[in-house]
Amino acid sequence: MRQVFLDKGAISIKDVCQPLLDDFSIVVSVAYSFMSAGKGLADVLQANQEFYSATIPDKIRHLVHMISHQDTSSATAILKNVRTYMPIGHSCSGVVVAVGKKVTKFRIGDYVACTGDGLANHADIVCVPEKLAVRIDNEDFLKEACITGIGAMAMQSVRRATIQLGDYVGIIGLETLGQLMIQLCKLSGARVIAFDTDNSRLELAKKSGAQYTYNLSDQGAVQMVKSLTSSQGLDHIIVSPDCFCENIDELALNMARQKGDIIVAGNRKAHFNQKLAYQKEINILYSFSHGPGRYEHAYEYDGYDYPYAFVRWSENRNLELFADLIVNKRLDLSHLLKHEIQLSKLTASVIKQQSDGIGFVLDYDKKDEKYSGACPVQLLKKDLESRPFIPARHDKIKMSFYGVNESMQSHILPTISQFKDVIIDRVMDRDVSNAMNTAQKYRGAIALSGGAELLQGLDTGDALFFGSLKGISLDNIMLILKERKNLFITRPLARRSADIQQIEKFFEENPEPKLFICFNRTYAPFIQKIKKQLTQRTLMPLMANYRVNLRATDQHNSGQEGNIIDRASHIIDTLCYLIDSKPVSISVEALSPRVNHIYPTDNFNCQISFANGSVGSILFTTLGSKDSGSERMEIFYDSKTIVMEDFVSLMGFGLPQTFDELVRDPDMGYSAMLGEYFRQMNLPKQELLPSIVRWNTVQNLTIAIDDLACHGGGEKSL
Repeated sequence: MRQVFLDKGAISIKDVCQPLLDDFSIVVSVAYSFMSAGKGLADVLQANQEFYSATIPDKIRHLVHMISHQDTSSATAILKNVRTYMPIGHSCSGVVVAVGKKVTKFRIGDYVACTGDGLANHADIVCVPEKLAVRIDNEDFLKEACITGIGAMAMQSVRRATIQLGDYVGIIGLETLGQLMIQLCKLSGARVIAFDTDNSRLELAKKSGAQYTYNLSDQGAVQMVKSLTSSQGLDHIIVSPDCFCENIDELALNMARQKGDIIVAGNRKAHFNQKLAYQKEINILYSFSHGPGRYEHAYEYDGYDYPYAFVRWSENRNLELFADLIVNKRLDLSHLLKHEIQLSKLTASVIKQQSDGIGFVLDYDKKDEKYSGACPVQLLKKDLESRPFIPARHDKIKMSFYGVNESMQSHILPTISQFKDVIIDRVMDRDVSNAMNTAQKYRGAIALSGGAELLQGLDTGDALFFGSLKGISLDNIMLILKERKNLFITRPLARRSADIQQIEKFFEENPEPKLFICFNRTYAPFIQKIKKQLTQRTLMPLMANYRVNLRATDQHNSGQEGNIIDRASHIIDTLCYLIDSKPVSISVEALSPRVNHIYPTDNFNCQISFANGSVGSILFTTLGSKDSGSERMEIFYDSKTIVMEDFVSLMGFGLPQTFDELVRDPDMGYSAMLGEYFRQMNLPKQELLPSIVRWNTVQNLTIAIDDLACHGGGEKSL
């Protein structure tokens, strides 16, 4: 399907995979979408072009300056976004072609209007949650309905103003959103005064129903308002995000009456004179998107709704009312939708030609057989026929990757790309733009979008690497292993204690699975150096303490399954590898927070006792400073101490000075680990890496620690 992206400052139409359908969403074949093409989008295009056309030396100098001042996170963010496709669009209309299992309001064939940034994109096919779509009863209004998303934003701004009959309302900023506000204020019985700096938009405001208009380029707006309101001022002023006038906040304060309202629509910066606002007792209000429920995951994606009696006008109810106003011809949109462009003819120059601020309708050529009726039920099956698995015993290893998370982008893929005998073949993710942005960095890589069903019958080459298991069940993984495919994952298979028995039974029936668990730290040069020293110790027991400061990783939010399963499992494996003894008991103490943003599975201390008398301690926390480093390990044995920090510093006390080492770039073992795994793939008989005994030990320990931490702590014998 076709989708519009912002690519290095230019409009780009790409042929991409169709979006993934989930339980609470619908898939829509888009007939029309509305593109706001005024100063806002024109400025975005211009800003991006200026960025990409800036001199290369200046950009390099800026990056070097940030890195030299240890601002590596900002430098990394800039580098990641240098070649990024940005999907655009937020309001469209079309026909439903597929519905999720838990959708109740829609059926295939319904005409709908949709909204949502990153959801209702400019694309042939979109997938939106049920709450972000409303039914259009008459196909004849499908074109007008493509503006419903913007209309709901305007409606929420008008609701925040609590307008009464006869109120004077000022609308500042008359692009698409402002024009719709005028009509809604008029329907509410208000007397509307429209302000802007563009005479053409002021003329459109009169068609929209404004009783008075004023060009802000001229002086005297405050005096004009006073003459119209008997020197009282405006009851309500709505400042549109489309307004780019200077000193607009001060002007709004001067035009508002005593105890009047100023509504700031959208996410725009406002700088009000606090003294003047205080003296006039001005109510400064903000209008957030489409209304209550926007960006709330439980509302939009999990099917929950606000009780009608307590939240009368939620996001979806605002959308429904605006669509109803369109169908009942209570709104005149003819002057707002007068420009129409076919998607195939869309270019950046066309957008700039439409810089009157009103925007235009994109027509998706559904009358053309080439673009009509693509049914997402056949999602991603085209050109992805099933092929028999071929073992990796040839010159090149073809790999596919699913779930493009931070670790895969920063470590896995860059490392694998250095292996000359490995080909990055397919990059798959639930987010098509994420898959595209990643695939374009590697020559020949194909971007695909989808969930678990994408892997059914798909030729994934010689090996499949899961960066994230979101949407992938244990049954999906076992099915892949039964097909004798080489599978790479980054954490234990089990997500809960109930999974362990199922996994053990599977291994009994399939004794030689082609499974590689990517516990990379044990392959790191520092860990290998420490292991060599520990094998020479005279007294068997040792004490090891491993501290992980999640705040310093910029990933301190809980992982998909929680930080114990996703991250602590790697530390558990490292301690088991170094101590090389069977764990016999564990003791866990977890933080008991009184605030919602601190989790016990992110803040815990665990003691592991081993059969040889050794003790390993693991501390995870999100409470520390990011400046204190991410990982620190201390080992005490034979009157010696080893300290490792962030895989860049290694110090030994009581050891030869040649043991100490300081490096600039941390080596966490990714290259050595993957090299060993690829070597194993080409052997006639592969080994499970790590060994089945150690892997099973780490998995059981991880699940046991996670269970105890979730219950606040406790002890358990193994």
